[in-house]
Amino acid sequence: MDIKKLFEETIDNVDPVLKEKYWDGKWNRIVRHYFYIKKGVEEFNFFRYIILSVGIIYAYFNFTNLWLFPIMLFCCLPCLDLTGYISVHRVDKVMEFLQVRYATHYSHYNIEIQEHQKSDLKEMRKDQKRLIRLIRYAIKHSSMNTKNESITKNN
Repeated sequence: MDIKKLFEETIDNVDPVLKEKYWDGKWNRIVRHYFYIKKGVEEFNFFRYIILSVGIIYAYFNFTNLWLFPIMLFCCLPCLDLTGYISVHRVDKVMEFLQVRYATHYSHYNIEIQEHQKSDLKEMRKDQKRLIRLIRYAIKHSSMNTKNESITKNN
């Protein structure tokens, strides 16, 4: 699928008011390109740090074989992959817990509001299910009553 077409379909699904406010217009286009440049610099710095780290190790041990540098660069990828995995699945969760635990009063208030909303939605869902069952029961018995009435009228 064409990426441009996929992107246009995605942006077309956005609320028209938000699209006009944050997407359309010259100023928003400038801000978007600033965002893209900023993300590009972040990616460039990410790869620069990897290459510099391997280069520092290469220079520190005074390696003379130039083929060793790309091999070292390739060999560091599994270590980075493992570090990223541990960070995502272990470290980030602990850090998020600590941020929530030691958050400010306003952050705790927002969390409490979200918890109340969740419990209210669960309660509304239960009420909705009960109402649906009640309507189905009423429809079922009203159709039975109309059948019984038509039978008695025919006799």
